[in-house]
Amino acid sequence: MERPFRPSRLWTNSYKALCKRSTQDQSNESDNEKLNIGDQLSKCVKKNFTKKKIIKECPSEHEEQIKLIVWLKRKNLIHHHSLNGMMAVSYAEGAKHKRLGTSSGFPDLILPYARKSAHGLFIELKRVYGGKLSESQLFWRDFLLKEGYAWFEAKGCGHAKQIICEYFDIGVGD
Repeated sequence: MERPFRPSRLWTNSYKALCKRSTQDQSNESDNEKLNIGDQLSKCVKKNFTKKKIIKECPSEHEEQIKLIVWLKRKNLIHHHSLNGMMAVSYAEGAKHKRLGTSSGFPDLILPYARKSAHGLFIELKRVYGGKLSESQLFWRDFLLKEGYAWFEAKGCGHAKQIICEYFDIGVGD
């Protein structure tokens, strides 16, 4: 029997804030504007800002991932998030996950659908501005592509939606 999902207060507050933001975005922007990475980047880049301030202004990878997961659930697409990005764990917890087979650099999101001669879709999600692939992420990219999987690096939620829609030949819709 599967244990029911009980979100934490932090998760609930983040989800509510992102849903509120996404409904405001829907009323203000068309779908094409949402997918344009240049527009997202220009929102983050402001005059007289240093590089650190620009990166602070952009949504974090965590926020981008939550928006993407909400969208995937609306589209009823089966997906899985790898727990590799857990940063605030104790040494003992990290050692436990390592023994259980966690591998650094594994992609963030997995969609287990075979399409377009690929066995499945793997997405490494990064912020719109900043963020680059580590050596272990490059290893996983090369390995997965060699084995016949589709692997993409997405710069933000909008870019990830565009990749998923192209992979499934569907419209973005919302």
